[in-house]
Amino acid sequence: MKNIFKIFGDDIKSIVTHFFVFVIIIAIGILPALYAWVNIYANQDPYKNTGNIPFAVASRDTGIELENGKYKNSAAEIADSLKGSDSIDWKIIDSADEAIAGVESGKYYAAVIFEDGFTYDLYHFEEAIGIDEPPITYYTNTKKNSVAAKITDTAASTLQQKINAEYLQTGLSKFLGDAKKLSKELDSEEAADNAIKELKELRDSLAEYDKAIDGFTGKSQAVRDALSSAEQDLQQKKSEGSEKIGAAKREIEETKTTIKTIKSDLDGQYADLKKKTEALESAVAKLQNASDDAEKEKLAKDAREKAERVLSKIEEMKLLIPKGSSMSGARTVLDTLELMTVRAEEAKNALADPSGAAEAMKAVEALHSMRKDQLQSSIDTMIRNLKTVIKLIEPLLSSAGGALDDIGPVFDAAGNTVGAMDVSLTELQKIIRDSESKLDDVIEKAEKAKGDDRLSVLMDFFGGDPDEYGEFFSTLVDVDVEAVYPVKRYGDAMTPFYSVLAIWVGGVMLVSLLKTNVNRKKYPKLTEAQGFFGRSLIFILLGQVQAAVIVLGDIFLLGCNPVHPWLMWLAAAAASLAFTMLIYALTLSFGDIGKAIVVIIMVLQIAGSSGSFPIEILPEIFGKIYRFFPFPYAINAMREAMFGTYGNEYAVYLAELSVFLIAGILIGLLVRRPFIGVNRFVTEKLEETEVL
Repeated sequence: MKNIFKIFGDDIKSIVTHFFVFVIIIAIGILPALYAWVNIYANQDPYKNTGNIPFAVASRDTGIELENGKYKNSAAEIADSLKGSDSIDWKIIDSADEAIAGVESGKYYAAVIFEDGFTYDLYHFEEAIGIDEPPITYYTNTKKNSVAAKITDTAASTLQQKINAEYLQTGLSKFLGDAKKLSKELDSEEAADNAIKELKELRDSLAEYDKAIDGFTGKSQAVRDALSSAEQDLQQKKSEGSEKIGAAKREIEETKTTIKTIKSDLDGQYADLKKKTEALESAVAKLQNASDDAEKEKLAKDAREKAERVLSKIEEMKLLIPKGSSMSGARTVLDTLELMTVRAEEAKNALADPSGAAEAMKAVEALHSMRKDQLQSSIDTMIRNLKTVIKLIEPLLSSAGGALDDIGPVFDAAGNTVGAMDVSLTELQKIIRDSESKLDDVIEKAEKAKGDDRLSVLMDFFGGDPDEYGEFFSTLVDVDVEAVYPVKRYGDAMTPFYSVLAIWVGGVMLVSLLKTNVNRKKYPKLTEAQGFFGRSLIFILLGQVQAAVIVLGDIFLLGCNPVHPWLMWLAAAAASLAFTMLIYALTLSFGDIGKAIVVIIMVLQIAGSSGSFPIEILPEIFGKIYRFFPFPYAINAMREAMFGTYGNEYAVYLAELSVFLIAGILIGLLVRRPFIGVNRFVTEKLEETEVL
């Protein structure tokens, strides 16, 4: 120990008694901190000045004239609303071509172009749904600056949300306005009867769902009884229960396959029905345009044959629908197919005489409309309902099919699962029955009322302010964001990374300017271990000075406000101790090659330490090697200190960091020994070159 402290004392004395050496040491203590501070300051609030980024906005939209005679150009209104925004420098350009050219030249970082028909689509969204062309086009110049492109992407996304809200508000307001307008137009008994009919159909649909829930909850009682019985006879029925559960699961899988087959078959049959319906429509159209009687007879016969094919195809589709299904979707599909059969029969009968072409065309058009507007949606509903039933049953089987060695609690859990499901369905059933009851009241009042009173009941039911509804629904997309471990500035978030990196850079500077080897002539009885620890003390001391300067500057110069300042310093001190020892040991053991290894380690850690980008999004190689480097543990420890600790994570990170301190000591004491002679030989040869 005496030799170790003697070396350390001589090193201190050499520093304080030589002015230029003292100045260099002062510089070494500050320069790494400057590296950290400059980078942290540059990233302190990079989004503060995004208002200086030029973003062009232009429109090709010509607007529309509303039903009330007023001119409306929503694109121009949205563009005007962007003026004065300080989040981005919105440039309102008169010409779309000029805006695009500005992006290409680099004058603007990005541009948004409202295409022609934007306002029309806004007020006719039911037509816009089927149009592939987007209502707006976004242009971005990534070449000019990739980070700026990310900022403009965010601005464009925000603008898109604004437009989506505008679509939702306008669309719902229009829809509800039409409903209210419809209620005001109920000025006849026939119109009132139609409205009451629609309400009855809605009530009947709710009643069907009510029955479906009754059916499920009724069956669930049987499931619970079966589970209870199985539990009572547990020891004798283990094997049998396992077989039954397995069989049930196999049946579920077979049912899944069956559903897929039904869906595939129905899709194929639907496509075939579409072709045959269109062929029938084309044949009837030709018959209508024919003038020669002989030709009409021939065309009428051809059209009748096509009608027969349509009827045959409809019957084939009926066979694919699950028989006895209580699902409303299946009943709707069958009902739709029955109506289509009626229409196809009407067309066939009308075509018995060529003069019935006009009547046949009406039937065919009705057939085409039902296929397009009702059949496909009812098929989708049926398949969705079948899948829902499977999803409800699978968790129950999974619960019941747990480990048979502990099957008693599993049966209890399965019973509880069914019971909880019953509770949820019962609550839903209450809502359905309440809605059904209210519909009954409205229908009863409307049927009992007469004249204007009858209309008044229906108008009250359809009433409401469309604009208020539209505004309400458009705000439902708002999200309440609650930050966990909030960070005020981006620079604060980057402080752990740049501070840890600066500590490593400081260690590199130390081995570049200070000698790692001790003068053996001055200490003739010095052992290798004493020389290693003796010289390491000055490196450790200067490393601690560097770490303290970095942390003090982070807090008092840059205004970082860590939750635990002392823990932040302790993390920096521990990182400096581990880094300095590792860098010192590698340099002492391998000389200039060791310095190169230190630089390589630093380069790999800058890219792959999860200091800036999450390790999960980096190339796979970094995810495999980053845990073998010290940066991640030092950064995580400093993050815990800065933003708040979780459990004992802080202590765990420091313990993991200490592994690299131990690794440095082992390298300096053990790994170094075989290379001592080689390093001396290499050093002598390098000095002889007078270049290195």
